[in-house]
Amino acid sequence: MITYRKIEDIEKSIISEGITVQSVFSDKQGGINLIVMQPGTILDKHIMFVDMYFYVLEGEGIFYLGDEEKLIKAESIVECPTDIPRTWKNTGDTPLRLMAIRNINPEKPVEYVN
Repeated sequence: MITYRKIEDIEKSIISEGITVQSVFSDKQGGINLIVMQPGTILDKHIMFVDMYFYVLEGEGIFYLGDEEKLIKAESIVECPTDIPRTWKNTGDTPLRLMAIRNINPEKPVEYVN
């Protein structure tokens, strides 16, 4: 059986002003979120207790991982190991659209480190 959903039909949650997230897929083993960041927005710095990957669908931004930073553009994949503070900043003139792909560790939640 083929199961599919259109992104436009998935409920959006507002993370902060100018940043939305849609849970595209989630189960006991992992999940995929679509994050859309408007120009100039910054995602709150946080730590995830799982390895993650980000696929940049469109736009560009700076990805911060610990003390490192790198300009990342569309059609790129970023590997993000567990337990390191991370954030994104949209430095472009268009929305930054990211797929965040993760394994789930239910024993360790997200920790924000402002």
